[in-house]
Amino acid sequence: MNWVEELFYTLRLRGEGCFDEAIAVYRRRLAENPHDLTIRSHLASTLFVKGDIAAAITERKRVLEAKPDDHIGRANLVKMLLAHGELDKALTEAKDLVRRRPEAHVSHTSLGNVYRHLGDIPATIRCYEHAAILPKAYVNIFVSLGGLYEESGRMEDAVNAYRTALAKAPRYLMALIGLGRALSVMGRLAEAHEQWQKAIDIATPNLNPTKPSRSFDRIVPGFDKEHLSLEKIVEMAREYLEKSRSR
Repeated sequence: MNWVEELFYTLRLRGEGCFDEAIAVYRRRLAENPHDLTIRSHLASTLFVKGDIAAAITERKRVLEAKPDDHIGRANLVKMLLAHGELDKALTEAKDLVRRRPEAHVSHTSLGNVYRHLGDIPATIRCYEHAAILPKAYVNIFVSLGGLYEESGRMEDAVNAYRTALAKAPRYLMALIGLGRALSVMGRLAEAHEQWQKAIDIATPNLNPTKPSRSFDRIVPGFDKEHLSLEKIVEMAREYLEKSRSR
């Protein structure tokens, strides 16, 4: 089996949760070629997914020693340091990332994520706002901003952020949910109901009664990120509607 075939094999192992088997392949390959940064990067990512965060950090740092301008790798290091509770080191790396690659969206979101963990919401918002004005900004940054604006009581800004996300992705379910939530706080209940109903109408035809749907990323106020299925999204929208109508 050549390396390309073996790489796809290890990715399949990861998808099946067989992390130790994938790690064994990477370590065997590294024993043959310790300078292969692609293999070491895959090893770091797999260790992180497995939950061996300290080992993942070690391997990611080895990659960055050889490729200090790898901004995606450095952003991954920031994520690992946060997961390991090393907030000061994460902050240092994130600031260095912004210094090295100020034009990169991930630089500013990484720094914002660190500030969020530190509880500094205004600084988090500033970082996300910077990311949002960069070319080809990811649509989910506007949903993240919407949630943070809500948390800060800035409902008009939240509405604008969610509407920007929906202008880019009209079927973005969590943007519809968030927009409805912000509108309801502002007392604009009819508009809020319309957004929640849209989310239900989009999601419901895709529900499979015999098989749970795949998960979606949910970003809610407080920048808590979890996986939310279509079923849960529909349940949430219906709950918001019922509570709002019972006021």
